[in-house]
Amino acid sequence: MAVSNVNDILLPLSIIGVVVALCVILATLLIPTKQSSRSVALREMVSQYTTTTDRGRKSEASLATKLRTGSSARTAQLLANRGWSDRLKAGLTAAGMTLKPEEFVLLTIGCGVGGGVGLFVIGRGSIAGALLGLFIGLAIPPLVLRFKAGRREAQFLYDLPDTLTALASSLSSGSSLTQAFDAVARESRGPMQEELQRVIIENRLGTSVPDALEQTAVRMNCGDLQMVVMAIRLQQSVGGNLSTLMKTVANTLRERVKMARHVKALSAEGRMSLWVLMALPIVVALFTAVTRPEYFSIFLTTLPGIIMLVMGSIMMLLGYLWARSIVKVEV
Repeated sequence: MAVSNVNDILLPLSIIGVVVALCVILATLLIPTKQSSRSVALREMVSQYTTTTDRGRKSEASLATKLRTGSSARTAQLLANRGWSDRLKAGLTAAGMTLKPEEFVLLTIGCGVGGGVGLFVIGRGSIAGALLGLFIGLAIPPLVLRFKAGRREAQFLYDLPDTLTALASSLSSGSSLTQAFDAVARESRGPMQEELQRVIIENRLGTSVPDALEQTAVRMNCGDLQMVVMAIRLQQSVGGNLSTLMKTVANTLRERVKMARHVKALSAEGRMSLWVLMALPIVVALFTAVTRPEYFSIFLTTLPGIIMLVMGSIMMLLGYLWARSIVKVEV
């Protein structure tokens, strides 16, 4: 009896140890070395004008590095064939992440495998728990990517009026447009500094300031920056005082940001209720799959259970879209 109890304790601990070791190996293989956003932006800009490769370079690399490089190359080729690489790269750039598209895909797969194995172990061999863990693991990286992109875009929009005011002041002091952007970029922080530095790099490589700003507006999904681009193009074509124009646009955007924050505060309760209602069924399903897998397995092994699961998921999606249209207010 004592030996049986010891085995019952050691078996889960051993499986958990294997899962932890697997997670460490995946992290070693999939997570790249950290690079500054400035160096990444510079390398991306220069790569558009160069065709050199590193095929002639031979260096001794570790096994983990070789595995990571080989898997990244195969994944990159697959993404390029499917046409997904550019879209995923744009999303990673908007989120301020230095991961490559193939590295993000491998990281997502690793999270899915880790989540599936983890809930399979916690659920004592539950197939339903493994499938649920796989789904949650695959969903976490895209959700994190979207969250970081949204937060970065919101911070960029919040800093835009002050940046335009600083640009107008620099132009009033006699600086050129390029010099004004360079001075403001050195004083800025966060996503605004990163994007302004990118504009400066593109300008030094031959892209005009309005074109570089337009690419930034598309990358950051910022329609307000399109107004700035339009103002600069009009000033370059018909003339006028760009400093005064910048101040006028900055005051307009500042009032819009103020109104948007006011509306966001008023709708905070409705948005919180939406997230609670959406998370409640998922949390209950996860808890049931882990604690009582024989109950949750009905939704995966029987036809009525599968129909209820599919219909419930569709109704949750429709309810989320309907509720989001209510609490989301455009300013």
